Amino acid sequence: MSLKAFDLIPASERVSSGLATTEISCLECSGKTLYAGTADGFLIQYRIEDQSSSDGLLQPFDTRKETQKFLGTKRPVRTLRAMSALNRLLCLSDGNLMCLDMTDLEILSGLSKLKGISAFCVNENPTKNDPFCVQVCAARRKQLQFHSITDVKVLHQGDIPLPEPPIAMAMDGDYVCIATATQYAVVCCRTGHIQDLVPYDSGHTIGFVKRIAKDEFLLNGPSDLGIFATSAGVSQRPPLPWGACVS
Repeated sequence: MSLKAFDLIPASERVSSGLATTEISCLECSGKTLYAGTADGFLIQYRIEDQSSSDGLLQPFDTRKETQKFLGTKRPVRTLRAMSALNRLLCLSDGNLMCLDMTDLEILSGLSKLKGISAFCVNENPTKNDPFCVQVCAARRKQLQFHSITDVKVLHQGDIPLPEPPIAMAMDGDYVCIATATQYAVVCCRTGHIQDLVPYDSGHTIGFVKRIAKDEFLLNGPSDLGIFATSAGVSQRPPLPWGACVS
């Protein structure tokens, strides 16, 4: 029995940062605003309105390009994360983690730029009850760095050493699930304890981690299987067959 989970609705025919069409390297959405990072170092902002026909069926989106920003190098934009409560956008490109204004995409010089960063994530289940303070975990070489970000400053909260550099991560509460080149693991932010999960070969499997619920993560495991893991290091659901390699 087949299950149709969603419909694909075109949002834009092509993405261009200038005269030539470019390649999308990452996406982020906040409300009706879509942010596209490109492989040649541009950040493009779109306004998207959905349209419905008289019979209620969804039609192609009405997409309007609002602005774009060249980040200074032609290196790919790796990750984008919107912080709507702060009207800020976190952007990782060329090892630099930058904070931008969500409206005009200007880089905020008053907020520290973190350098040498390979990956980062936002705590989707924050331990502080403050909607105007975002908890961020960043990977720098063989360590995790923890920061609290407000609309005016970045506060460094601490570091945890690791045996290998992380290449992907997701955070929930006091736990960060990471992927290195050889291993998935869960790291406790309070104690620094590292619980190994699943070994894998990054030469054949793309390291991918996504927080899906409180205390639970989804990993891209070997043999094209999605593997569920809790912050305690156990799996409470059967593996999910992808059918093809995911990225």
